[in-house]
Amino acid sequence: MRICIAGRFAFPWYEEACARALESLGHLVLRHSWSRRMSSLSGCLESRLSILGPSSRGTLRDVASLVRRERPDVILLWRATQFDAHAVRQIRAAGDCPVISYNNDDPFSPAYRDGTLGLRRLWRNFLGAIPTYDMNFVFRPVNVDEYLSAGAKRVNVLLPYFMPEVHRPVALSEKDLQEFGCDAVFVGHYEEDGRVEKLAALVRAGMRLRIFGNGWPFEAIHRIDPNLAPPRSALGDQYAKALCGAKLCLSFLSKLNRDTYTRRSFEIPACGKLMLSERTRSLETMFSEDHEAVFFSSTEELVSKAQEWVTDDTRRETVARAGLDRCWSGGHDVLSRMRGMMMLCEKELGLNSR
Repeated sequence: MRICIAGRFAFPWYEEACARALESLGHLVLRHSWSRRMSSLSGCLESRLSILGPSSRGTLRDVASLVRRERPDVILLWRATQFDAHAVRQIRAAGDCPVISYNNDDPFSPAYRDGTLGLRRLWRNFLGAIPTYDMNFVFRPVNVDEYLSAGAKRVNVLLPYFMPEVHRPVALSEKDLQEFGCDAVFVGHYEEDGRVEKLAALVRAGMRLRIFGNGWPFEAIHRIDPNLAPPRSALGDQYAKALCGAKLCLSFLSKLNRDTYTRRSFEIPACGKLMLSERTRSLETMFSEDHEAVFFSSTEELVSKAQEWVTDDTRRETVARAGLDRCWSGGHDVLSRMRGMMMLCEKELGLNSR
């Protein structure tokens, strides 16, 4: 099948990971990146405020031209905040084929609705275009009914995944251990949702903590531990090493997006490490508690669980191995996700290769 994927292609774990998985499944993937146009000054403004301007119009022309020329069987638009309903209809007409959407953010989150002007306007075009897509794929179950209420024809959940070539157990050198070795690690973004207080509590309990990721204010790091090094990003092999250098790998869930799981929920166990995550019903159905992952519901429980598991190497490694097995047996890899996505498209949209 000929599949066109159009998006920013800014991070290798999003559009490109899915494109490669689809190619591994035997599909021909046509890629279009609108990163250059939409990263310009006008493009950023248009994306943030849902304004139809020169960058958005140029992107629309680019995508329409590609699908008119290449005639794909289906078009996937990845987080297309700049396209309104009219734009989606133009793209469909250009390709004479179904157009589907995937969005890993939560456009119905109260944090966007009640936030700044930029946050309130961010999803205006996208929300208006929801009924125009032939199918919408969403990140979280809470969005399914919200999309349907907004007029969506079809809505399915596309869970996050791990990338086997990146998220896997790695052996660390002595130099790596000096850089990444610790009791507990958190690799992820800053959010003012209580994670700072939880990390600070671990430090007070005597845990050797490391943090990697972007967007961490100096003030937040100082609250956690004045002696903590400023966090830096950890991508690719550095990400796997950051996880594999820790005894416990922490997972916090974004309240902005109302997450009940995240990419780390699969990346951490896929690296063969014990995941110590915020507890949710979703995660409890995916991983057996204290057998494949460890969960906490409060700061006190986090500290207690961390102290319990950090010293028991045998038990910790047994659970970590079981979590790794669950990632594979549960089909949480990107190839399995793309196989499932295409099965839904073929079933619900009646897709046939041309």
